[in-house]
Amino acid sequence: MRKLISMAFCGVLILSTGCIPSLHPLYTEEDLVFEPGLIGQWTEDDSKEIWVFSKVNSDEYKLVHTDKDGIHGTFSAHLLKIKGNMFLDLFPEINGSSKKENSFYKFHFYPVHTFLYVKQIEPTLQMCFPNPEWIEKLIEENPKAIRHEVVEDDVIILTAGTKELQAFWLKHFETKEAFCDDPTNMKRKQLTVPKEPTTGIPSLVQAQTDALDKLFGSELKTAAKKSVSADKLSDKIIGVYFSAHWCPPCRTFTPKLVEFYNSLNKQGKPFELVFVSSDRDESSMYKYMEEMHMPWLALPYGDKHIKDLKNKFNVRGIPKLVILNSSLDLITENARADVTSSGTSAFDKWQTSNATPMDCKGKCEKQGNN
Repeated sequence: MRKLISMAFCGVLILSTGCIPSLHPLYTEEDLVFEPGLIGQWTEDDSKEIWVFSKVNSDEYKLVHTDKDGIHGTFSAHLLKIKGNMFLDLFPEINGSSKKENSFYKFHFYPVHTFLYVKQIEPTLQMCFPNPEWIEKLIEENPKAIRHEVVEDDVIILTAGTKELQAFWLKHFETKEAFCDDPTNMKRKQLTVPKEPTTGIPSLVQAQTDALDKLFGSELKTAAKKSVSADKLSDKIIGVYFSAHWCPPCRTFTPKLVEFYNSLNKQGKPFELVFVSSDRDESSMYKYMEEMHMPWLALPYGDKHIKDLKNKFNVRGIPKLVILNSSLDLITENARADVTSSGTSAFDKWQTSNATPMDCKGKCEKQGNN
């Protein structure tokens, strides 16, 4: 074990990252939860550090951490709840590559887990590392407080099993000094993560940008006719709204959709909407957007993607609201009924629904849940 965890630089990294290493995870399978809202890119104001979470499966995320120098570290991340308290468990992805990794990853160079207390995910991501100075002092006063080893440079490594770890953190959860007093306050951003060298694979962000361009084009419009990049849709649940000013049912449903959109926006939910107009001319389209106070974006009038979207989603009548996940897979073609019957709780349903991949040709039909 001593060989496994002896790191000459570990003491410095603990002070710089605020991590406490553990040989065992904080979670069992029963403790794992999945929050779709965590998926996306997060950073603090005036910071170059970026955290990008993507979905691996129903209970695991992939985290790519980019430091201020643009250097990456990749982790397996698991979200868990213990007695209602949410934590994030990080473990390094060991790839055998010789590429340069950032200091946060190097802290995990040998396979150790680190934990963060997650105060909230939305509207801002607030997380706290345990306080290494506090646990040092606690163990100095009571060496039996939790199983551990002291290795080179007086570095403390927790060796307790999962159940003992959980009991320890629950016991000290209300201890003021146990966690940092300055949690992260990260906001969801559409930032470009540099491509990882040697892989030859485009970055997640670039791939998503290309997919958005293919579906909607690179440029969308506001009600004030201002051009906005389609990148604004990145990492969001996306509604595609087929509607028109001349359509009475549309004018009945649109105010409900505006209220729905504004409510989700105030809650910081990752949701965007694209209006696909069936109006007879451009002036009617913008008049409709202005009269209804549409806060969302629209395809430019007459854009070539309008016909493609109508064919893809088999639009035979309006209004019609289609929902896509952040990977642009189809969640539902009948979201109008969801909004009408369930209000904003429909969004939670969409986040946890199975989706149909959109790489099919022509029309795509929503499949039933597996």
